[in-house]
Amino acid sequence: MLFEIRIHSRGGSGGKTTGQAIAETALSEKKWVQAYSEYGPERAGAPVQTYVKISDKKILSYSGIKHAEIVIVLDDSLIDEKVVYNVPSTCIMIVNTNKDVKPVLKKLGFNGYIFTVDATKIALDMIGKNLPSLAIIGAMIKASYGKIIKMNAFKDRIKKILEEKPDMIIPNIKAVERTYNEVKKL
Repeated sequence: MLFEIRIHSRGGSGGKTTGQAIAETALSEKKWVQAYSEYGPERAGAPVQTYVKISDKKILSYSGIKHAEIVIVLDDSLIDEKVVYNVPSTCIMIVNTNKDVKPVLKKLGFNGYIFTVDATKIALDMIGKNLPSLAIIGAMIKASYGKIIKMNAFKDRIKKILEEKPDMIIPNIKAVERTYNEVKKL
């Protein structure tokens, strides 16, 4: 089965890192992957979309993502028509926020499943920095019931991603575990 993931973030906030970490984890699980980002003006803070395709079979299409099964929003100020564009009613929307975003998403016509977690606060608490890009993946693993990537494989990937910063490995793993435990379905 092909899974399509779209990540909305701002330049410099880690959306590309989120997509790359998901893709590398899936690859380590012997899946086929594609991951790429689409930039507007290349400046810090500009909206960025990152796309990830994951499949058990070779991905033959190199076209853009048509119907994302998962949408991750790293900055809730980005919630607009682009975030809900062309998503099926079975879409899982994961938003990094401490707010109730359900009314806004419903007003925009989103009829899928909404999950929220304050990954920014968790990253600040656990890592000491505003780096929610890896932590938010814990929420995705929980919301998708581990069907896209597995938690243990992702923890192993974190060790490889941060091998040159060994003091950051345990705090990031704890942040991922915490987002997994604290994500809420609205």
